[in-house]
Amino acid sequence: MSENILKLPVIPLRGLTVLPGTTVHFDISRKSSIKAAETAMLAGKNLFVVTQKNPVEETPGFDGIYNIGTVVVIKQLNKLPDNIVRVMVEAKSKGQILAFNFEEGYFQGKIDLLEEKENNLSEIEEEAFVRELKDTIRDYNDITHELSANALRSLMHMSSLKNLMRQLLMRVRVKYQLKQTFLEEDDVVSQFGTIISFLKEENEIALIRTGIIDKVKQRLDKNQREHILREQMQVIREELGDDFMSEAEELEEKIHSLNADKEVKEQLLKELDECLNQLEKLIIVINKTNMAVVSDGELLSDLLAKRDVLKLRIASFQNTISIASNLCFRSRGDEIRQLSAVDVKALQKKVDALSRDYRILDNRIQAANWTADLIEE
Repeated sequence: MSENILKLPVIPLRGLTVLPGTTVHFDISRKSSIKAAETAMLAGKNLFVVTQKNPVEETPGFDGIYNIGTVVVIKQLNKLPDNIVRVMVEAKSKGQILAFNFEEGYFQGKIDLLEEKENNLSEIEEEAFVRELKDTIRDYNDITHELSANALRSLMHMSSLKNLMRQLLMRVRVKYQLKQTFLEEDDVVSQFGTIISFLKEENEIALIRTGIIDKVKQRLDKNQREHILREQMQVIREELGDDFMSEAEELEEKIHSLNADKEVKEQLLKELDECLNQLEKLIIVINKTNMAVVSDGELLSDLLAKRDVLKLRIASFQNTISIASNLCFRSRGDEIRQLSAVDVKALQKKVDALSRDYRILDNRIQAANWTADLIEE
């Protein structure tokens, strides 16, 4: 057997690709994988790890794994609860699996060691690639904040393009398929293109997502603010009603009668006037909006009028029910008869129906409030 061909225990990895020049740890639980790791520990500690094409496949065949993987040296084996073993490995070199068999309770493979191609970039060219990659990494981290300060600082101090790319892929969230593509590529320029394309695409996606989130947040904040204003206005109307101006006048009289300096009274009157002006503007804006917003073919102002009338009708009928429930008593000898003035049961059904209509109408109004902007001009 050629020196470049090795027979090694094999562990198929789920959703993980190990790159040469890195130190990683992973957990295994399949009996065959544990047996492969234990066998490697007894026979020089060399092991071949390769990524499964389908992570959920329990027993992959030769067609179920990628043909390019990594020769690693086991540094640690730690047994964890629930029959899980944590493996720490130092990845040495890229390899191609030529044969893949299940023997003696674990997978074994014939591995062709692939020599790493030399970096043919000049010092100036490599420096240019490194600077471009570092600038893109900074942009990526400014948007995603994925890298810690220490991790970013460590990457920024690297001068080797290959090491920078490998360490970056160790530190950012990236799909194993992209790592596998990176592993299979033969030259540093192709690997650089894969990483730069990934980072720039992620930067663009992150910017778009940030823009969408900001717009949605602004829209929700604005709608919520306007909804609250309208509801507050409705409460003001209900609470003050026709007595609004008289209560404002009463407040003004109380200010005048205060035992305070002239400057204090003038300031209070000024604040009262400003509040009234703001309320006036708010009423005008809300009225304009209500006259313009349409919900299912009806103006919001019409819906509000209908809701107000429904509320009055419900209150009127409830008052009638209350009165009718005060039964008339007539006595004759030891007999007491209770006489009701109206059919309370029928009237209550009518109130229930009106209350249901009121809730439906109120929901329509709330929906219109949330989706419509206040007309301020």
